[in-house]
Amino acid sequence: MNTTEIHDMPTNQEDQALQMLVKQLVVIADQAPDHQLLLVALMSIYKAVAITHPCCTAVAAQTALQVGGELLIRSLGTQSAGPIH
Repeated sequence: MNTTEIHDMPTNQEDQALQMLVKQLVVIADQAPDHQLLLVALMSIYKAVAITHPCCTAVAAQTALQVGGELLIRSLGTQSAGPIH
């Protein structure tokens, strides 16, 4: 399914497609040997999809910056409960 197809779907169908995809990704994530490795893999996939689909590259970059900023702010006031990798 390309991005044009998903934008043409009614909201209910889009929500169902998103839920199905999230469930599939959770199953894959549960099989990862290490959470840090999982995060690197997810970011690699995110980057590859954004680069492969130029129509989404700018939006993907803005989203990555926003999420990265939020994570950075969250990390400033917290200390790790466990060992640092």
